[in-house]
Amino acid sequence: SLLRFKRRVYLAAFPFCMAALLAAWSFKHAAGRTTAIEQFLFPSLSVYLALTALALLNWRSERTIGLIERSLFAIAALFLLARFFDILFASAHIERGSALADLLYWIPLVYVIAHLAFNRSGTMICILFLAVLICMGLPLALRDLHFGTINDAFVLLRFYLGNIIYIVLFIAFGKLKELY
Repeated sequence: SLLRFKRRVYLAAFPFCMAALLAAWSFKHAAGRTTAIEQFLFPSLSVYLALTALALLNWRSERTIGLIERSLFAIAALFLLARFFDILFASAHIERGSALADLLYWIPLVYVIAHLAFNRSGTMICILFLAVLICMGLPLALRDLHFGTINDAFVLLRFYLGNIIYIVLFIAFGKLKELY
């Protein structure tokens, strides 16, 4: 019954994920602001989500949900890491602060999926994901601090603190679930 519930949740969430992805893609494309990385990421993720929704509709075994969850985590994490890299290093024409704020809305999806797919090890996976984000942004922050421009370093600090808050809340929800 838990697997059936998870399947229903994913099937209910997927149309909204697709709508958000397609809206972001179309608005950015219409404004001429898609980066080279986004031109690959948006279509790839759209195809993946469509295929995953089909797999969920046609699932036949309990193993299917586990495979879907793990692949969903991997794809979401890779997509967001690539987008983070794009914001920090590849795109010269974007405003980093607003792009990071936009990305912060979507990062918690990785944390949710990690806790759904990996149960107890989900917290460790979230911490590793955040560590990768920190390692990616640290060179930029250190460069800015070295040259006396703290704007990007401050934005990254707020971004990282927001992610830490999400992880702490997921840990608390996990403990509450166990106690309940």
